[in-house]
Amino acid sequence: MIAREAREREAFDTMAENYEGDLSFDRLPAKRKIERTTDAFVRYCGLGPGSRVLEIGCGSGFMTSVLAKKVPASLIGCDISLKMLQLARGGGGNHIRPDELSLLAF
Repeated sequence: MIAREAREREAFDTMAENYEGDLSFDRLPAKRKIERTTDAFVRYCGLGPGSRVLEIGCGSGFMTSVLAKKVPASLIGCDISLKMLQLARGGGGNHIRPDELSLLAF
């Protein structure tokens, strides 16, 4: 299991630099789909002030940042890739490593 986790971490560390560009988040159809998906998620989960969201596998933190613009909730992203977390932290918000999850009061 540890070897598999190390391979996955390394793979995402390698992808980190071009991750969002490769996924074309800036293209209009992708933005619209993300907006609709995020709106549906907020409604389905009943998110609002005081809500707490933990995003496991947050990658670059893109979805966490989109969600932060839509709802005044406590948002935390978590990822195994330290390079992805560096990207996520650059966009603001709280982003942590998996070994820090035990520190959360969820």
